[in-house]
Amino acid sequence: AVVSTQSTGYQGLCRRLLPNNGKDCISFNEINSLMSSHLAGILLPSSIIKEEEEPVQIEIDQVIEHLVPHPAYKLLSCRMMPVVSEHSREFTNTTWDMLSKYSRQMLFQNSIKDEGLLWNIRPASETGTCNRQTSINRSISNFVVCRGSKTLLPQIEDRYSVVDMYRGDRTKVMFGYCKHDFGKLDKSVFVMSNAAQNGAFLEKLLVDSWRKFNAKAFLYQYENFGLGSDWFLDSFNIMEKVNLDYRAISS
Repeated sequence: AVVSTQSTGYQGLCRRLLPNNGKDCISFNEINSLMSSHLAGILLPSSIIKEEEEPVQIEIDQVIEHLVPHPAYKLLSCRMMPVVSEHSREFTNTTWDMLSKYSRQMLFQNSIKDEGLLWNIRPASETGTCNRQTSINRSISNFVVCRGSKTLLPQIEDRYSVVDMYRGDRTKVMFGYCKHDFGKLDKSVFVMSNAAQNGAFLEKLLVDSWRKFNAKAFLYQYENFGLGSDWFLDSFNIMEKVNLDYRAISS
């Protein structure tokens, strides 16, 4: 599995969260720290809770098996709610319903930010129409982790029971729970998803890579290490296939 990240999106989050301190740009360390927080919320231990049963800890191989059900689809993305600065946390009042509502809408729009969300983008099951909204980010599978001492997991499960899943399979949402707070937040929700828009960056990457390849930019440096034109063409073919597979999810 490969976790894809929106570098410009994380940079925008850092500008919102961190004091400027007279700096003109955000450092890689600051961006990496924010990315690490998103991943930690997913990868730290969590448990499955069932009625009248003891919690069962979720193993990482279970998460990967759930998120990557087919070898053709291995691109994952991660998002977190809420994302607030340390100075604002004591003034932040959130509810599980709000966190689940915003995190789900962020998934629909393939956004890591809770700003500028378009609430008219919803699954066909909620709009009552059979016409598919091409702008919605369709999912193959999702892993939702709730961290906090007073988690209302049934409420969050109800919210995520209506997600535009590929081939209409609503069972592809796994829920994890941890009673411990995360990063001094009494409530937090993390979502890792395998969805159509995770492959969107490949199109831009392929266009730029083909342009540089056709211009023979820096090829001589790769040839010094035994990576010739045939290696690049084979790599392009593989990435084109991945791109087509993810585009097919949206159709």
